[in-house]
Amino acid sequence: MRLIPSQPVTILADRVDRRYIPHLAVFPDGLLRMNIGIGPDNNFTPGFSYHSYDRGKTWQEAVTPCPRVEWMEVFSDGSCYEIDSYAWQDSEAPDWFVANACVSRDGREFRHEFVRIHAPGTQTATLRAMRTFGQPQEPWYPVINHANHAYRGAFNRAITMDNVMIAKLHMTSIIEIDSPSHLLALAYGRHGENLKCCVWLYESVDAGRTWERGALVMADDTTPEGPDEASLVRLDSGELYAIARTGAALLQARSPDLGRTWSTAEPLRLSDSGEYLTGVWPIIRKLRRGGLVCSFGRPKSTFTSLEALKQFDYVAEHYGHCGKYVMCDPSGTGRNWQGRIDLHELEVAHQALMGVSAEQRLRVQEDTNVRDSNSWEYLTLNEVEDDVLLVTYDVQRFRENWNSHPVQGVRMARVTVQR
Repeated sequence: MRLIPSQPVTILADRVDRRYIPHLAVFPDGLLRMNIGIGPDNNFTPGFSYHSYDRGKTWQEAVTPCPRVEWMEVFSDGSCYEIDSYAWQDSEAPDWFVANACVSRDGREFRHEFVRIHAPGTQTATLRAMRTFGQPQEPWYPVINHANHAYRGAFNRAITMDNVMIAKLHMTSIIEIDSPSHLLALAYGRHGENLKCCVWLYESVDAGRTWERGALVMADDTTPEGPDEASLVRLDSGELYAIARTGAALLQARSPDLGRTWSTAEPLRLSDSGEYLTGVWPIIRKLRRGGLVCSFGRPKSTFTSLEALKQFDYVAEHYGHCGKYVMCDPSGTGRNWQGRIDLHELEVAHQALMGVSAEQRLRVQEDTNVRDSNSWEYLTLNEVEDDVLLVTYDVQRFRENWNSHPVQGVRMARVTVQR
């Protein structure tokens, strides 16, 4: 199995505002729905939605019921579910949290709903603490009022910056089990006495209107961040399989019993090169004709031994590399990852061909925590036809050629799976 990428093209562009971290969903009738943040990547920067009815050639702005989408998924019946990045603690039931969501039965009407998440022991932060990197704008006022029961005609307490609590909980992958009513999800955050992030399984039997926390999937305080940004898939064998970011190695774990128990997490390794991988925002997809594909971005280094991996210097390496990767597993088991391609190399080579000088190509700046001349490198990955994938990612100050204006936008590539 080989992955053959096309030359990426620009599908959204702006001369001023940043575009960052796209999310893309593909509907059975061919509709593409994209959610993307606009502005600085701070807390509560709102997102916008766009639709394409011609496989991504043209786009138009669409309704955005969910202010900042953390994950979106289209299910077998054509219904769509989107959930917000932020969940707010119920002031009268502290183990429960309320989040914005967007639901659609058919991809034509998108409506807002409040959903509830049962997550006892999840660590919280005050709105004042979150305000350091941004504060809520109007789209979040209704959910804050809802979680704090402010719609009873009279306030039962004052709502302040210090008693509005937000969960350290982000849902980054949702899959359908028996029907679109029965869903499993992975969410990361800080819980109990964990010093760093960990990943938990959540289950919903009412199409995502309420979520109950299940088993712990991954926790590892020896990694720089702890497991976070996790992706979930159900294999043909019935096993659940997950990959998560940690700030260092990508970790993988599996469950033989629909998430009740999980294997010990272990680093992900390519079978063809022997490399252990680092990166952010892994997304796993099952291919219709068999096999798996996975995208991830922002690699910091690769290692050929666990000993070298343990010497990883997180501070020195953090954000220090560019990479927009897609890899495949022909076995469909998660045990034979191979054939990694890098769309970043493709982009830079084409920019060089088009006369863009080295200092103006996609790159990491001297301050490697600044992504303004490259990309946030959070990829989307969807199969739109048998063995045909769409991959998108944001770009910042991107120049198509030596004479073009720099733009903030989204690039898209088609990747063909060759068997």
